[in-house]
Amino acid sequence: MLAPQRVTGGEKDELLRAMKGQDAALESFKGLARGVLDEGGDRAIVRYVLLFKRPDSLRIEALPATGAYTLSILAANTAEVVMVDPVNRRGYRSADPTHA
Repeated sequence: MLAPQRVTGGEKDELLRAMKGQDAALESFKGLARGVLDEGGDRAIVRYVLLFKRPDSLRIEALPATGAYTLSILAANTAEVVMVDPVNRRGYRSADPTHA
């Protein structure tokens, strides 16, 4: 596994251009991102697992900076969007668009 590295603005633009050029060939994507949430001076580091698979599946999991548990899951496809909050034992599912 590669060590995490910061990506500069120019590098990010170059990477996005390269990915866009390969868009038709992209079938799936797996990635790990790190974000800093800052609210009123309170900071929290969160890791995100990003999963994408054509034609219509997306899953994002939020993980704490340390620890091996999931804070939340967002999963979506053309039929529905599901949000799961395992910490508080709650889940939310979008309305069925065929019964709207």
